[in-house]
Amino acid sequence: MRRKVLNDLINAIADMIVPWLPAHDLERIVVLPDGTIEFDVITGSATHDAVGPIELNVGRNLLGWLESRLAEKGIPLHALAAITISVSYRTDRIAANREKIVPFDWKSRCRILAEGREYVSRTVEKRTWYTRAATFGAI
Repeated sequence: MRRKVLNDLINAIADMIVPWLPAHDLERIVVLPDGTIEFDVITGSATHDAVGPIELNVGRNLLGWLESRLAEKGIPLHALAAITISVSYRTDRIAANREKIVPFDWKSRCRILAEGREYVSRTVEKRTWYTRAATFGAI
């Protein structure tokens, strides 16, 4: 398998995970304690380290993107043994009215296992601000 292609994919996924979080996923995350969410991209599942399995759509979105990128390069999805993303976040570093806006500090680590090789990418900490819509309420 082409090492450069997988390195490019892993770097892209590590950078994409936070911007690709849709508002309804952020609403689910904002009510959880700060921690780490582990995504299995192949199955689309997500697990929070404190509360266990959670339902988030971003994993399925990333899988669709990954499948199309792999198809362009002629690599079948089944050639990848594992694709995991670990996203750690904190919301307590800046005081804010959490009913209206939530500051997130994110770090991600992405891992692909293919043909006995491990490819890993990490991002530096990023801060994003999530403005909550009044219509979400409790999800």
